[in-house]
Amino acid sequence: MKYLAIFDYCDTLFDGQSLQLFIDYLFSHTPKRKWRKFFATLQLRNTHEIRKYKSRAFAPYRGLPKAAMIKYAKDFFYTVLWPKHHDRMLQRLKEHHLRGDIIIVISGGLEEYLQFLIKEIPVDRVISSRLLYHGEKFAGDIKEPECLGEEKVRRLYEEIDMSDFDCTKSTIYSDSQSDIPLLNQFGNAVVVGKSPQAPDWLLPNYQYLQL
Repeated sequence: MKYLAIFDYCDTLFDGQSLQLFIDYLFSHTPKRKWRKFFATLQLRNTHEIRKYKSRAFAPYRGLPKAAMIKYAKDFFYTVLWPKHHDRMLQRLKEHHLRGDIIIVISGGLEEYLQFLIKEIPVDRVISSRLLYHGEKFAGDIKEPECLGEEKVRRLYEEIDMSDFDCTKSTIYSDSQSDIPLLNQFGNAVVVGKSPQAPDWLLPNYQYLQL
């Protein structure tokens, strides 16, 4: 049997929330769409529901060619994300790779920028949220459903033949309570965080790793 090593991305492999950083990056690096961004900024000040916030934040870029969005995403990955990965988690990932484990990053972040992880570190597969396109044009929103919570479990079993792996001896790393459904799929569940104290929601069969 083979073994999996599953890594959440934001606040696990990467130090921060990548989606919000990408939203900020687009606002500051797209030279046109000035008025669209201005009105979106006004709306976002009074938007507290997270899904609506994301829709309004991406709306100014509706109609942007897909190739242009991918270029922004690539530049964002290398200039903003890549310098801020947790060294300890990258080392863990490399150790799993050397043992022959199949490494999967599963995230609510976007495929548009996370695809470039595979070019830099030994990741076998990225499973993540995606932007929505109509043909080759960006539709101004994230494709539903996002890769969060129970949807991470569904996407994993949809895209990976789990019968090839021994889940009881496979490992998962995550910082997030929303990943409990995914953490419960594997025998070695490791919750990570910056605090010396484990979070209150840590279950008895979970381990805790301070970053």
